[in-house]
Amino acid sequence: MVLRLRLGINRAFWAGGALIILLWIGSMVWLFGDIARGPVVSRPTSYASLVPADFLTLTYRIWMGPRSVGELGYTVIPEGSGRRVTWRLRLLLQPGAPEGKVTGDGASVLDSTGTLSSFTAAFAVGPQSVEVTGTRKEDVLTIHSTAFGVSSARVMQVDSTLAIGDGFFPGLVGGCPGRNERLTWQVFDPFTASSTEVALERERGDVTPPPPEDGCVLAVTYKGLKTLMWVDAQGIVQRQRTAVGWELVLESSQPTVRP
Repeated sequence: MVLRLRLGINRAFWAGGALIILLWIGSMVWLFGDIARGPVVSRPTSYASLVPADFLTLTYRIWMGPRSVGELGYTVIPEGSGRRVTWRLRLLLQPGAPEGKVTGDGASVLDSTGTLSSFTAAFAVGPQSVEVTGTRKEDVLTIHSTAFGVSSARVMQVDSTLAIGDGFFPGLVGGCPGRNERLTWQVFDPFTASSTEVALERERGDVTPPPPEDGCVLAVTYKGLKTLMWVDAQGIVQRQRTAVGWELVLESSQPTVRP
């Protein structure tokens, strides 16, 4: 009886000791993994540094749940020593309702340094339309706009990091950023004539579907809204999930060599 009791105590002792050792090893792995991740370091960059310099065209299908509601296309076109980035949006918010149809077209021209030279943007929501154009000369940007039949013009000072966009870009030069790296840049909204910071970093939480092989999932924050982007090893955005529930899925892409 005493021998059985001692054997039981010994087994419990060794089992408890093994459990403690396993917990200690697990805690060390977690601790060193957390140390390896380290604090996030912000690095200023520019929109132009993220956009490919070679020819590239992408077409995305826009989904709202199980329903396809539109299409978004991006094209990067080399022009001399610079490039032109064009986009085209077709969206149907309410099937069968004219006021639910949204269309948009625009382009941004970047010079050899990636500085914005000019831009155009036009939106139509049902019968209403808004058009904005801008031309930059050094640090002066001249904007002309027409909204609901009323035209206006504005001249303003800008800095060298000016870019036109909404925080989305058709490609990511250099692939995914480091695990502890946050990229930030300024994006100019021509409709409000103001600049807003965009922040991009790797998504730290679990996501479905998983990231592409040798790619990553990025979290992009723009105007307080978070968008997730699935980026492949070549830096091409394969999928985008917006804060309003839309999901953009890459339908087709052409290589970064002009056909």
